Amino acid sequence: MAVDKNYQRRGIGSNLVGELMDYCRSKDIKDLFVQANVEDQHAIEFYNKIGGDDSETVQFSFHL
Repeated sequence: MAVDKNYQRRGIGSNLVGELMDYCRSKDIKDLFVQANVEDQHAIEFYNKIGGDDSETVQFSFHL
């Protein structure tokens, strides 16, 4: 998920995540996760600010 830099800090990202969380609750989905690259501190701060819990994960990419 990304919000164009020209539209950030207007509540769009928070609203998108909120709507997605509401949808998940309505479908009895218990977990929702997003990824953020370590170097993307803005995203990490955003997800922490809106109540996300960070966790250590390992992502595997296959470049073909």
